Amino acid sequence: MSSPPPPELTAWAPSSPSASVDAGLSGSPSPSTSPAPAAKGGTALPPPPQLDEAFLSRFQSSFEKNHWSDNNALWKDNVVHEPRVPTPADNEVRWDVKNYVPNVESFLGRPNSDAKRSLQTLIAGGQMRNVLFHGAAGSGKTGLMTAFVKEFYVETVEDGRLTMKDCVYSTTGEEVAAHVKKFQKAVESWKKKLDHKVKKTGVVPALKCVMIDALDNVPPALQQTVRLLMDSYAEENVRFLFTASTPKSLVEGIRQRAYILGLKRLPEKEMLDIALNTLVKNRIGYEKDGIELLFKYTGEDLGLIYRTIQDIFVKHAYLSYENVMKITFPELAKKPKEIPYDAVLQPIPRCTKCLLPPPCQHISPFDLAVQARERRRQLPKWGVGSMVCARFKETGCCNSFNKVGRCSCTHPLDIHTVIFPQERCPVCSLPKPCGKCEYTKRREELSKFLEDNTNQLPQYGSRVREVEELGNNKVKSGQQNEAQNEKVMERVELCRSGLEKLKEQLRQIGGWVNNNEKCTDNSLYAAKMKWIRGNVEQAFYQIDRALHEWRPRRDRDKEDGRGAADSVTTGSTRRRGGAGRG
Repeated sequence: MSSPPPPELTAWAPSSPSASVDAGLSGSPSPSTSPAPAAKGGTALPPPPQLDEAFLSRFQSSFEKNHWSDNNALWKDNVVHEPRVPTPADNEVRWDVKNYVPNVESFLGRPNSDAKRSLQTLIAGGQMRNVLFHGAAGSGKTGLMTAFVKEFYVETVEDGRLTMKDCVYSTTGEEVAAHVKKFQKAVESWKKKLDHKVKKTGVVPALKCVMIDALDNVPPALQQTVRLLMDSYAEENVRFLFTASTPKSLVEGIRQRAYILGLKRLPEKEMLDIALNTLVKNRIGYEKDGIELLFKYTGEDLGLIYRTIQDIFVKHAYLSYENVMKITFPELAKKPKEIPYDAVLQPIPRCTKCLLPPPCQHISPFDLAVQARERRRQLPKWGVGSMVCARFKETGCCNSFNKVGRCSCTHPLDIHTVIFPQERCPVCSLPKPCGKCEYTKRREELSKFLEDNTNQLPQYGSRVREVEELGNNKVKSGQQNEAQNEKVMERVELCRSGLEKLKEQLRQIGGWVNNNEKCTDNSLYAAKMKWIRGNVEQAFYQIDRALHEWRPRRDRDKEDGRGAADSVTTGSTRRRGGAGRG
């Protein structure tokens, strides 16, 4: 038995097209919109969703989500139209201190709202407490502590008779660690001056505090001195404010006596917005690549961002990639800029055979690399002091020379490092040297043999000079006839010419190895190795043999590693042995 067909539904439609649009965008139904009719089954269809701004704000494009995108509105809204040059006033005050928030309410960051409410409660109540501000570098600990003290002074003390400097003593953890006794005396001196002014003016301030920035730089043993000061001045309503990276870096006695407030860094997007607003406000020119490199160096440390911007602007007046690199990574800034080999030839013409842009099946990357080397060699290079081609300095390519064959600027080759394609083994296709194929091992063995024996040539050169000296001495001694003297001089000449011939042979084989990098013939490498090894052994043997025969016996024993006592002992043993046998 078949089930009855479902009831037909009537589609809901507004009374007019314009009414539906107005109702959806306004957030409230239009009076001209008719109610949804009921279906034949008696069930009314739900009305369409009302589209308002709050609903649409939940949707973001990829450009809006990525604040480093070129199309993000953040970069379009923060353009510096008239950049200025630095003045001496730009280096008088640190910009991280200059940009401290004026009050607690101005402190940014949704995760820090609880800390802000706690401080505002203390200000409203007019009661100062020991407070520890902790958080990562750049989270705003020092700025919030300073703003809290200023606002507390304005709300509770300010009447013209006591200044904020009278009520607050400020120092750093580094100064306390370096001179702890000096710190104690300075606090006592500040307290005496404050008591004298209070007695003189009759004003009893609610704000009497000691500020210590980065207390975690003080060793735990010296932190006990700070704890003792807190206890000694507690009855006189003197309070202590500290900053530290984490509460665990402080001794337990300080943590128990302080109200602990944790702070968190701002998200990267908010810090980027602050940095760009600072650049626009101070009319500092910048490049997007330079800002990206700046954030890679500073991370999420807002104070370091301010200080780095100030250093770059004061020294270089413009936040380009190169200028930021000089301040943030000076060692890398000195290194030549790396460019790909094909950038030297831009624009590269298409292949005349297949009409495809190289590299293709007719023009390999290695062919382009050869052309790039030749093109860099052809670039014009003028004298010292000539203007460097700006396009070449930036990209490694001179469009003017590549198009018309001339350029009036100079092109120094030491400012770039060209990255050429890595060659691969023709047998196993691994990057050279692969170390797996037999011809590679033979080639490395031959190269090592040539290098070792080339390094021995100076040593054998001095030995040849010794052979010449010994030969001349034998001829001058007059103990030999004329035929023997001729043989001595022939032998000296043979040693000299053999060494010179060996030098030329080693140079030739080395040149063959360098010029035949694509050779994969194992037998050819073996034949070259066998031939040069025989020549080396023959030349060195002639020199060593002549020295061994012509040197005095004492020098021969010293060369062989035996002393005079060993020679005498060996001789007497031989004589005794001979007498016994007789």
